[in-house]
Amino acid sequence: MSALIIAWVAAAWAAPVVVSGEISPDKAGDIEEAIGESADVVPWASLRSGLPRLRSGERVEVCGGTASESLEKVMGELQSALNYLELEKASDLGTRAVQAALCAPSPPPPPTLARLELLLGVSASQREDDPTPHFRASRALDPDLPWITDFGVEPPAAFSEPSAAPDIDVGWVPGPLDAWTVDGGPASTSVNPGRHWAARKGAGLVVFDVSSPDELVWPAAFTSWMPDPRDRAQAAALSNLMSVSLGEGEVAYVLHDGELYRGTTGNPVLRPLEADEIRKPFRWPRALLLGSVAVAGAGGVWTGISYSSAQRAVIGMEESNNSDAFLRADADWADATRQVRTSRWVAAGGGLALAVSIPLDQIWWPRRRQ
Repeated sequence: MSALIIAWVAAAWAAPVVVSGEISPDKAGDIEEAIGESADVVPWASLRSGLPRLRSGERVEVCGGTASESLEKVMGELQSALNYLELEKASDLGTRAVQAALCAPSPPPPPTLARLELLLGVSASQREDDPTPHFRASRALDPDLPWITDFGVEPPAAFSEPSAAPDIDVGWVPGPLDAWTVDGGPASTSVNPGRHWAARKGAGLVVFDVSSPDELVWPAAFTSWMPDPRDRAQAAALSNLMSVSLGEGEVAYVLHDGELYRGTTGNPVLRPLEADEIRKPFRWPRALLLGSVAVAGAGGVWTGISYSSAQRAVIGMEESNNSDAFLRADADWADATRQVRTSRWVAAGGGLALAVSIPLDQIWWPRRRQ
């Protein structure tokens, strides 16, 4: 059992190593020897297979399947449901309409998306949700879109007011910038807060909300060959991709053209491992951590076995039919209880060492790897 616990802890701290393709077990072993720790090999193709994400972790809506419905048809049904105040039906049709837009063979024209956002805003308003993000998105997509008078209400201020000046910095990964379009126009490095439709040439269409500086990372938009860590721009894009796929601020490695590079996900700098860094000194916090797990686990197992022995001795005393059998069972019980007391101290000592070694490992280990 303790061996399984050790294996689990070691796997949890395995360092991700991004490689250009599949590698043999022998090569993986060479990588682990070079970096001085367990390696979690991540093929580049696997890294590229992720969904578009914002660095902040905010939700990005993407196509959930294949284009199976006509956007215009679903939007017509949605407008009809809104006219008759069929709230649940309208909500379902709104979700289907967004998926129809995202899964379309080519991004729908901005006026169509603007009308869709207008209908989504009316649906939100009828449900007494906040319609403002949808109305502002509609205005950004098509400033000349007229209000639909069939609803019998005046257009809200969020629909009528002109869009404010962009004031939130947003990055688009991978570049170049001119490969992206946002709300039907060329992408820029700043946008308005709220809801936006973004398209990447050859990749598709997504919709997302942004309220603070962020970056949209689209894994499938990267080329089939891994970026070169020696180029600063390519290294920055690679690091941003690793941050949304492997976690922000994690120490990670990249194997490129036979050379190992090390960096922190989200940091644009990936630097090669120097020759004197290849074989690292003994890392006592990690050894203490794994040793503590082993001692605590062994102590727990020992306690369980000793307790069972004590219970059997008690049963033996109760069932004994002569003094000799009683004395033997009593001696067994005394020995087992001594072992229970000792094993508890062993388990407690291992637990205390584990409690100390975890923060030491968290502080010392990453610092040694930076």
